[in-house]
Amino acid sequence: MGNFTFRISCNDFRVKANGDILRLCFKSIEDIAMHLTLKEVYRYIQICKQFSLLSDRVWDNLCNTRYPKQFWIRAMQRPVSISKPLSSAKEELKRLTIFETRMFEDGVTWTLSDYYLMWDHQDVPHDSNA
Repeated sequence: MGNFTFRISCNDFRVKANGDILRLCFKSIEDIAMHLTLKEVYRYIQICKQFSLLSDRVWDNLCNTRYPKQFWIRAMQRPVSISKPLSSAKEELKRLTIFETRMFEDGVTWTLSDYYLMWDHQDVPHDSNA
């Protein structure tokens, strides 16, 4: 048999261990985030940069916690040219939150029924000659 040299440094183990610990910590952060409200998640994002990297799993959960399944079904059935869907659940929640905040600042509390009425009105083709 020939000479076989196997070298491994302590740093190799440390890097692997640190990576495993970071993954475990981040998984724990996501597990905690699954039980927070949207407002609480936004607060934590301001405090901890790691929260801004939450996976789609967390944002999807927030979508389904904040709005019922029927809301998202109706939203997805809307014409793309009118609804202009965004690329992620996080971005959709941000857009909805901004819209509802602006409505609230104008003295209007926006409800699911308001969304459905608005969508029904927007999604009906209007005769441009009328």
